[in-house]
Amino acid sequence: MIDRIIAKLPESWRGLAELVVAPIAWVPVLQQTLMSFFLDSQPGWVAALKYVFLLFPVFLGVVAVWCTGLSVYTLPFRSGRTRFVSLILLAWWDAALSVWLYWVGMVRVVGVVLAGPSASHGWPSGSSPGSSATSWGRRSPCRAC
Repeated sequence: MIDRIIAKLPESWRGLAELVVAPIAWVPVLQQTLMSFFLDSQPGWVAALKYVFLLFPVFLGVVAVWCTGLSVYTLPFRSGRTRFVSLILLAWWDAALSVWLYWVGMVRVVGVVLAGPSASHGWPSGSSPGSSATSWGRRSPCRAC
């Protein structure tokens, strides 16, 4: 898509246009490759597993790559560049954490479905998170919980 736009420019402007779009020229190719990964025909269970475990993390990754690539163009005009770059890195860390927590939650859902909801109340240890001594009839030591 970007190549077609550059091809319509006069010959003298093409070099400059290629230099300007270089930070994001690879993103549409990546996006098309990832979309073809999901849209290729697969057997039912393989497609279901791909959609359940990979679709949302891949969408998050594509959006993060687009936002990061487009934010490169704003760096020369920002006064707090170092803070902005550190916030972008923090956003990538948060994205990785959210993908990890999504996968952990999906594994928990699969565990509850396979074991039954009354087996462990959703947690492998049989207790709620953060309180190892919690049992029926006894309150947690945390007053806010």
